[in-house]
Amino acid sequence: MNRPRRTIRTIRFLRPIPLTHSIPSKQPITSIRQFRSEPTSSSIPPVAYRQGRRAALEHIDTAIRPNHSQHSGILPLLGLVPFGLNHFQEATMPTPDQWVGRIEGSRPSEPDIQLVAPLAQSKNGGSGAFQAKASDGFRYWVKVMNNGQGERVPITEQIVGRVGALIGAPCCTVKTIGISPDFAGWEFRPGKTLEPGIGHASLAVEPSIETRRLDHRAEDENTKRHAFLYALYDWCWGGDPQWLVAMGDDFSYHSHDHGWYFPPIGPHWTVEELLSKVEVPNVFPAEDWNGIPRETIQGVIDRISSVNHTSLTSAISSIPAAWPVTDQELEHIGFFLEHRAQQVASRIRLRVGGLA
Repeated sequence: MNRPRRTIRTIRFLRPIPLTHSIPSKQPITSIRQFRSEPTSSSIPPVAYRQGRRAALEHIDTAIRPNHSQHSGILPLLGLVPFGLNHFQEATMPTPDQWVGRIEGSRPSEPDIQLVAPLAQSKNGGSGAFQAKASDGFRYWVKVMNNGQGERVPITEQIVGRVGALIGAPCCTVKTIGISPDFAGWEFRPGKTLEPGIGHASLAVEPSIETRRLDHRAEDENTKRHAFLYALYDWCWGGDPQWLVAMGDDFSYHSHDHGWYFPPIGPHWTVEELLSKVEVPNVFPAEDWNGIPRETIQGVIDRISSVNHTSLTSAISSIPAAWPVTDQELEHIGFFLEHRAQQVASRIRLRVGGLA
């Protein structure tokens, strides 16, 4: 059956005018910059300008909807983020200034749980994580401030675990754990001893094996888990990826060991690197969406698109006040993640063929 060919007509951007006018002005917009900015002339009220601009965006939507993936390079120039096949929404990107003061005075002084008993010395890994029993009755893998990789590592672990939970990513549950003076001097690794303070705790998945491959896609809900892991990796600038596979739970995948997330890849992220990489993609090298249902991918897009200022502030404010990171540094993390969220959602849409 021969189908009629769809054609895309060139759109002429017109200067928006008040909607009380039935005939639009014939003065063309001569640049993207002019189209994106507010009018300087007092003859066009700002409200009318925005209304007219929305009407122009509806014409863009109508024209490029059938082949919107072919126009992916146009949208960012217009300041648009595709939120679906049927509509496009103007991008309102956050700025660092909007995060100033968001974290100040809100960080806790007490940990979530307390160390009850260290269970075994660390045998693997550079940080010296050791297993311990906590006051809530569960077992955790604990990383302390004087670990073998650096003070930033527990901080990064907490942030990624908490923001991962915001989008529903399969991250191991993280908590802060208090280490009392009673345990000072216990050797968690040859030559390394515990110091009183607050550490990072990641809920143990038992029994499990560690892997660097995303396999067993047909098992459990791993199609969904893999999809969220791809999103998390790009969003939080993943590095040194590794996961736990629960052997007693249909090989379900759990993300852990996030100490090398955030730019540059490694244990020491900086504000300068966050700002320079905020719009740079960090797609997982072996990303493969084959076999993941479109409705599952849409769910990932919806969750990361829902990330907002308030939810991020709550997650990041959970970092203990005593930890060696400033409020201003955490505010830049918040800006980095809020700014990237919609971009990551858009990148996923484009890579899987223009989902809503």
